[in-house]
Amino acid sequence: MKIELSRSDEFRLDLDPVECEDDHPSVAFDIEASLNLFRDSMTISLRHRWFSHDALKRFEEELRDMAFEQTIGPATLRNMSDVSIITVDREGDRIRIRIQGIDYYEVYGRVVLVEFERHFVEIREMIQGFEAFPKWW
Repeated sequence: MKIELSRSDEFRLDLDPVECEDDHPSVAFDIEASLNLFRDSMTISLRHRWFSHDALKRFEEELRDMAFEQTIGPATLRNMSDVSIITVDREGDRIRIRIQGIDYYEVYGRVVLVEFERHFVEIREMIQGFEAFPKWW
């Protein structure tokens, strides 16, 4: 089962768990984002990104703060090396989602850096995606 952070005909962002580690409470996800517009489509993926359980909790809390307490942000999901992988910033009634990393699986060493602008209500969809996922952390 995936964490579906955003799911629409136009934009999709998923975290798919692929491995977990109990000694160092963490989980690895494959991250995939797709944008489908009239004539263009783009899919990016980052494979096997490790996140501590605390980082995942913090990201979910930051999204909640942004959605319900009207804070500006950002909400940042950082990997085990404390590198930002997903960042969500609020800009009025819009949010900017930034996904970055280095791909070591499909094209070794390829830098992935994309930004998507979405409507602010999609933050609540992200929170619902976390709520629907059967967390063990």
